[in-house]
Amino acid sequence: MPSNIFESIRGNRAKCPRSDPPQNCTKEYKDYCVQIYADSAHCFRCQHTWRLNEKEFNGKLPESFKPTNTRNEISNAIDKSGFPQARINFMDYFDIVISELNLPWNKNALSDDLMIGVRNNDDSPQLMFMISEHHVKWHKSKQFGDASNKIYPMSSLFNIDTEQLLVICEGEKDAVTLNVHGINAVTFTTGAGAVPEDIRPLKNINNIAVCFDADEKGVQGAKKVAKALLAQNSQRRIRIVQFHNKPNRYDITDFFTDGGNRSDFIHLCDSAHDIGDDPSIVGGLSEVSLSNYMAREGKVEHIVDEILIKGGTSCIAGGSNVGKSILSLQFAMCVAAGIPFLNFQVAKPRKVLVAQFEMMPEQYRDRLISQYEAVRRRYPEKLETLDKNLTLIDEKRKKLFVDTYDEIETNLFLHRTNTGLYDGRPVEVVVIDNMYTTTDKNINDNNDLKNLLGRIRTIGVDHNVAWMLVAHHKKMNGDMRALDHDMISGGKTFVNWLDNCVQMSDTAVSQNLKIVKITKVRTNSFFHSQPIGVKFIDNDEQLYLNNVGVLPRNEEFWYKRMKESEEDSVINNIKTEGDNFTYRDLCESLNEKCGVTSSNSIARFANKLVKHGRIKKIKRDHYVILRNPYEKFL
Repeated sequence: MPSNIFESIRGNRAKCPRSDPPQNCTKEYKDYCVQIYADSAHCFRCQHTWRLNEKEFNGKLPESFKPTNTRNEISNAIDKSGFPQARINFMDYFDIVISELNLPWNKNALSDDLMIGVRNNDDSPQLMFMISEHHVKWHKSKQFGDASNKIYPMSSLFNIDTEQLLVICEGEKDAVTLNVHGINAVTFTTGAGAVPEDIRPLKNINNIAVCFDADEKGVQGAKKVAKALLAQNSQRRIRIVQFHNKPNRYDITDFFTDGGNRSDFIHLCDSAHDIGDDPSIVGGLSEVSLSNYMAREGKVEHIVDEILIKGGTSCIAGGSNVGKSILSLQFAMCVAAGIPFLNFQVAKPRKVLVAQFEMMPEQYRDRLISQYEAVRRRYPEKLETLDKNLTLIDEKRKKLFVDTYDEIETNLFLHRTNTGLYDGRPVEVVVIDNMYTTTDKNINDNNDLKNLLGRIRTIGVDHNVAWMLVAHHKKMNGDMRALDHDMISGGKTFVNWLDNCVQMSDTAVSQNLKIVKITKVRTNSFFHSQPIGVKFIDNDEQLYLNNVGVLPRNEEFWYKRMKESEEDSVINNIKTEGDNFTYRDLCESLNEKCGVTSSNSIARFANKLVKHGRIKKIKRDHYVILRNPYEKFL
C-alpha cells in the first residue's frame, strides 16, 4: 500500500521518503515529486521506482505490456511513452527479457541509476530508456518529450574520479552493457557523431575512450566526438577504440556477448593510440618533422617526361577538330609500347586502358590502324609490347562516369586480379576521350565538376593509375590567340585538379602545323609555356604527329596569316644555284618585283638584306640566301 511507504500523499502524488537521494527531492516546488500508479510509484527527482503489488513470474513474457491509466499530473511525454509500466515490466521479467534480446547484462541493469523499461513491440521485447525527467526513448524508435541531445546515464558521472576511465558509446544499450560490468560509460542520445550542446559535466574527466560501432558512420562519428572533447579540454587523454576484423555494425554489446569481459575491454582501450599521437586518428592530417620529411626516399616517377607523372592526372585540351583524339591515341600507343611521344621520353612500357565514346568504333578503328602502321614502320620491334599493353573499351555511346562509377573500377580490378582474360597485370594509365561524352555530370557546374574530378582522383589512388583526360576548349570568338587555361571548359576548377596540362591549337600559317604547349607542370620543365610545333609529315601517315621543334618568334606570330614582304618577294624571285646568287641576279629580281634600277637603291636594298640576316656576302658580287629559321615549320 502507498501509505506504508509514503508519509505524505496528495492525490496521486507523494513526497519522496528516501533519506539520501542523489538529487534533492525536497525542494519546495518539488515536494510531491513521486507519482503513484496502480502497481508502482516513481520519483522523478531521484529516479527511484517502488513496486506496490508483487506479481508472480511464470517464466513467460506477457502478451502485452500496457501502461496503467492514471491521472495525468506528470509529463504528458512520460505518460504517452508508457514508461511507468515498462519499468515494472523490466524489473518483473528481467531474466526473460535479457534472454530474448541476448543481452550480456546482470542484475546491475535493474538499478534506478539506469532507468530501463521494456514494452512489447510486435510480440518482441523493446527496450525503453528514461533519459531525463521529461525524456523517454524507445530503443531505435520513437522519442518522447524533450528529445534534445543529452548525456545518458548521468549517474556514471556522479562519483567518477578525474583520472578514471570514461567510455563514450554509440547508443544507450552499449552504455548499459559497460556500466553493468563496472566500467563508467555514457552515450549521447541523438546518435553517432552528434554532440550535446552542454558537455560541461565531462570537462574535468581526463581519461576518455570513444568506442562506436564498426561501420563507416561509427568511425566518422567517433572522430567528430573525439575532436569536440579535445576542444573542450586539450590536456586530457582521448583514444578512439575500434573493433578490427569484425562484421559491419559490430558493437560493445556484441563484444561482451562474444565472451569479452571487463579486463579485455579495458585492455582494448589502453592499447588504442592517443589522438595526440596522430591527428589522422580523428580525421586530421598526418604530420612529420622537417628532417624526417627531407630524409624520405623516392622521387617523382615520370611516365612521360613533361607530360604525365605516375599516379598523376594530366589532360590534352584543344578546340574542335584540332587533333586532340589523334594526339591522345598516339600518347596511349607510345606509353604502351615504350617509345618517345613527340620526342618526350617514355620511361618504360606500361599497361594502358583507353576509353573513348566520342567517335563511332569504326571511325576510331581507322585512326588506330593508321597510327599502328606508323609505329610498325618506325619501331617494328615494339609491336609485340604494344599489343600486350594496350586495351580499349568497346562500347557505343555509353556514359562511363555516372553516379555509381562502378564500371571503370570493375575493369581496373579485374586487370589486377584476373590471370585469365587480363593476365593479372594492373593498368597504370587510363586515357579518357573525352571528359564530356563519358559522364552525365554538367562540366560547367562547379559542384558537379568537383564531384566528378574528386571521384576520378579517388579511383586513381585506390587503383594506383594515372589519368590522361581529353578536354575541350570553349568556343572562342575572333582571331586565334596564345594558349592559356582560360580557354579550357571547366576553367580554373578543372585545371587546379591537374598535375600537368597540354593544350593544342591550329595555326594560320599552315594547315598541317599545330601548336602544342605545356601550360601546367608541377616539376621543373624546360618546355613549360614553350610553343612546340607538331606536324603531319608523311602523306601516308597523316594521323601520326611529329615534333618539329620549339617555335621561333613569339607565339602570336603563328596565329596570323603572313603576307609576303617585299624582301620575301625579291629573295624568292632570285635565280639561284642552290642558295648562291650574284649581284646581277639580285638586280634582275629587284627590277622585276619592285621596278628598282638605280645602282644606289640596289646597293641599299642589298645592305638591308644583309643587316636583316636574309643574305650573306661570301665574296665580291657573290651572296648566299640565309633561310628563315621557321621555314621548316611551314
